[in-house]
Amino acid sequence: MVFKITDICYSYGSRQAIRDLDLALEAGRFYAVIGPNGCGKTTLMDLMCGHKRPDSGELALHGRDLASYSKRELARRIAVVPQEYPVNFPYTAREMVMMGRYPHMPRFSAPSGQDFALVDATLASCRAAGFVDRLVTELSGGEKQRVVFARAMAQQTPVLLLDEPCANLDIKHALLLLELAADRVRQHRATVVAVMHDINLALRYADELILMKDGRKAAAGPAEKSLKPEIIKHVFEVDARISREPAVNAAQVTFVR
Repeated sequence: MVFKITDICYSYGSRQAIRDLDLALEAGRFYAVIGPNGCGKTTLMDLMCGHKRPDSGELALHGRDLASYSKRELARRIAVVPQEYPVNFPYTAREMVMMGRYPHMPRFSAPSGQDFALVDATLASCRAAGFVDRLVTELSGGEKQRVVFARAMAQQTPVLLLDEPCANLDIKHALLLLELAADRVRQHRATVVAVMHDINLALRYADELILMKDGRKAAAGPAEKSLKPEIIKHVFEVDARISREPAVNAAQVTFVR
């Protein structure tokens, strides 16, 4: 078991964002977290990467309380692509991605030739090699998103947390980055947990869905089995039809008025 989440709760003052949430996440699986705005998806990501601590309940990573890990230990196990990543210092794209290698370097040491080779290969895989020496502060939103994603991939962790990884991306690059995440699952048995708003992309790439509503788990399980029209109606308050699309070998949703 990679993550074992038991009865966790979290509040912002008097507003409860996560309510009695239970999850069990395993290696070699791609999980998509979906739900309406304000349902607690990003808060869940913040709890899972250690940026926040639950008010109650238990959150364990590889059988150990998440709070017991040092920051360096967590950085070797969990890489994060946050919903927002403000950058005010003029790092180059290569320097930004190299930050993903720091948890693996001895203290006070410089990056090795292997680190540089890995960083450049990762930038290339994210179709970001063309601006490797450009300043991140001068990149477009989509270009910066690809650099931030490359930074997480270069970290080479067994867990990858993605909070709206396709924000600011055109469909070509959204598909590219989701394919890279799915490859990490297939080839390295990584655990990917991605907050996604596009239900059809979630169905295309995720092995399992976690549907949230009002801070609670509304449904969870294998993607095509857990998503039903009645669940979509309950969670999103819209009517939908679900059919299988042979072109992508996955179920797809059509919303109806």
